Amino acid sequence: DWLHKAGWLYRDLKLTNVMLSLSENSYGRVKLIDFGFAIHQLSSDKAVGTLQTMAPEVISCANSKWAKELNLDLDVGYGPAADWWSLGAVLFELLSGEAPFGRYDDILLEGFQVLKAQGNGLPWSKAPTVSDAAKDAASSLCQLKPDDRAQLPALKDQVFFSSVDWRMLESDGPGPSFEPMGFTIASASEERVKPRRGAAMPPSLDGPDPFENF
Repeated sequence: DWLHKAGWLYRDLKLTNVMLSLSENSYGRVKLIDFGFAIHQLSSDKAVGTLQTMAPEVISCANSKWAKELNLDLDVGYGPAADWWSLGAVLFELLSGEAPFGRYDDILLEGFQVLKAQGNGLPWSKAPTVSDAAKDAASSLCQLKPDDRAQLPALKDQVFFSSVDWRMLESDGPGPSFEPMGFTIASASEERVKPRRGAAMPPSLDGPDPFENF
């Protein structure tokens, strides 16, 4: 929401671009990284980003015939609503452990397949234990028509987000007081983790910690 108000489209929201700050003055805050696809404008017709979290109207920019073939009423181009779709896809993955429409990379070869899956809605059958409130929140973000998607301030009214202290979220300073779960640079060097593609390559610790004071 802040980026949009500042006139930016992010265009690549995915889990690997979301990190927790470990610096003293912003510890526990969620931060976005990798602004390689971000543009200082609020509309575009270029299909860029990561296919598995890309909004349908962004995919359609790669081939306008796809939406027509699937009878999807999508306008040419996209705006801030595309980022909110990606947030819904990320939320689904956090809730279920799987990307909602599969893990695809090549938009020209696989874009039609993803667009077709998106037309069927979020596959909640793969996540039977997810609460109705969580389903409603993610589904409100992943509406096929951009104008139907929840954005702020309407998103604050979702039951799933009722416990969020929005004033604290928008303030400066440290975030929640908790120990982040997952791998640090040090722990990743001690235990090899098999990635989805390619050989495991633990980082080198010969130099200074690149995430110090991040």
